[in-house]
Amino acid sequence: GTVCLVASPSNAERYGPLFTSIIASIIHAAEDRFEKTGKPLEKALGCFIDEAGNALRYPKLPTTLTTGRGIGIAMLTIWHDLAQLASRVGQDGARTVISASTLRMLLPGLADDNTLRYFNYIFSKEQTERPTHSTGPSGSSTSTGIVETDLLPVDKLREIPTFTAIVQYFNLPPIRANMRLTWRDEDLRAWLARPLPPVSLDKADAPALEAHHG
Repeated sequence: GTVCLVASPSNAERYGPLFTSIIASIIHAAEDRFEKTGKPLEKALGCFIDEAGNALRYPKLPTTLTTGRGIGIAMLTIWHDLAQLASRVGQDGARTVISASTLRMLLPGLADDNTLRYFNYIFSKEQTERPTHSTGPSGSSTSTGIVETDLLPVDKLREIPTFTAIVQYFNLPPIRANMRLTWRDEDLRAWLARPLPPVSLDKADAPALEAHHG
């Protein structure tokens, strides 16, 4: 089944504790099942949280990210910058969230210097060959040296084009990816427009539903 929690921007802060309690109870249920069976969930539990800085108050997030993959929990959280993340889970927790996340993605419009510098650091450097030309009494010569440069300089991270993202998966080099737009992508539009099975609100169907999900 799927649980969708939605609030208007003006109410996200207000409903944050409620959303967090629901999300936490679902995560805890998955953890309890793993403890009882010793096996990961047959079908992974996906928690996809946009505006996490406004709607999520879950101090166990760093722990869940570090242990969740073995349980069968996949979490995707979206934050405005490192400062917002640190305000929820602390500085050390924020670093754990980033390092424990298999997928890291930077979206356009990011302007926070600390966040840009941090990702510039974790994206590391690249080594390139640079020729050097010199001229002396005996003539001219050319030599080649190895120079280290930022793989993605801060100014390039600040200027990510619209509808693109910088993506790093696990230990692979970062890449620039084009984002799929729901209002343009024909496959996504067809999937969103697909017919859905009817949902019954008849109480007589409740036992069957409970048995199906239990």
